[in-house]
Amino acid sequence: MRYLLITHDFYPNNIGGMTHYYTEIAQASGPEAMVVLTVASDEKNEETPGCRVLRAPVSGKKAGTFLGKRVMQKTAFRLVKEENIDAVLCGNVRPYGDIALSIHQAFGLPYYIFFHGNDLLRILARMKKKHHFIRRIHYNRMLGQAAGFITNSRYVMDLIPTMYKNEKKLLVLNPGIGKEFENLPVTPPFRNEGRVRLLTVGRLDKRKGVGAVLTALSLLKQRFPGLEYDVVGAGDPADYLKAVRDLSIEDRVRFHGFRSYVEIMDFFRSCDIFIMPSYASDKEKEVEGFGIVYLEAGAHGKPVIGSATGGIPDAVEDLRTGLLVQNPLDPEEIAEKISWMCEHTDEASVMGLTAHQRVNSAFTYSVIAEKLKTLT
Repeated sequence: MRYLLITHDFYPNNIGGMTHYYTEIAQASGPEAMVVLTVASDEKNEETPGCRVLRAPVSGKKAGTFLGKRVMQKTAFRLVKEENIDAVLCGNVRPYGDIALSIHQAFGLPYYIFFHGNDLLRILARMKKKHHFIRRIHYNRMLGQAAGFITNSRYVMDLIPTMYKNEKKLLVLNPGIGKEFENLPVTPPFRNEGRVRLLTVGRLDKRKGVGAVLTALSLLKQRFPGLEYDVVGAGDPADYLKAVRDLSIEDRVRFHGFRSYVEIMDFFRSCDIFIMPSYASDKEKEVEGFGIVYLEAGAHGKPVIGSATGGIPDAVEDLRTGLLVQNPLDPEEIAEKISWMCEHTDEASVMGLTAHQRVNSAFTYSVIAEKLKTLT
């Protein structure tokens, strides 16, 4: 079985979870099993070792235009003919679902659509709008003729309406850790008596839950005077810095901005608890579809505090590899989880060890690539 993967989220075009996901899957699958069609790159070094990658002469910004889709379609048709393709993997339903459908109609090849959470939420929202009647017909046709769906978590799979799942292949293909995170030595948490360092790594989006953690920290500052909080990630921290001042926790909190992977790994090693109680944003149609960063914390042997929203329960096993907050908007519940770990350091350390074992046995891309083979 040889797949054609169509996506603009591929190294070095973008930096993010989806780029990491598709690039690692392609590398683990190898050129014999997968050909990648992606967009042009401005980077001088476009090579991705271990992959068969072809770049259409169109930029990522223009790939969704009428002309851009025509260029991508023409290139895809050529690859189907020249590369002995057996099936198509659509990495971005918008804008490449149309191309996958056209390949199916022209060559009879099955196609499978990936969903990561936010992409599906936005499609479902558009389909509910009465004035989007034509678009609803279009999506019904595209989803209805797909041979199956691949999602990054059980939560996202459950979002797919039952009407589209009939007689289709369904595969939950969780993201994994990069090779740099595999089989790392465990750096035990809670090594400094009386001092506990919390860590969040992620963009400074409100839904990541940093604001609620700050409030929880203020509730615990008297009880745990050695509790500190590091936040690593791109974005403007102005609103959070104001909250830090209002809560009188300036000496406990540090915002570090964007950092390289090497620096981030240093933060993981030095922290005691990883925390990111993300919540779903109905207004923005955004949710944590999975959360690779929880696995990366586990790769260092750290216990985590997440939330029981979106695909996070796939990444964090409640009471085994960490604790899940039921209401991520409730600082008191977050404070309870932090407090439990601070008072039960031995049990929390075992959670970190369990996470380390689980990550290295089930969430490497060699394992994930093997799971993809079960699709057909």
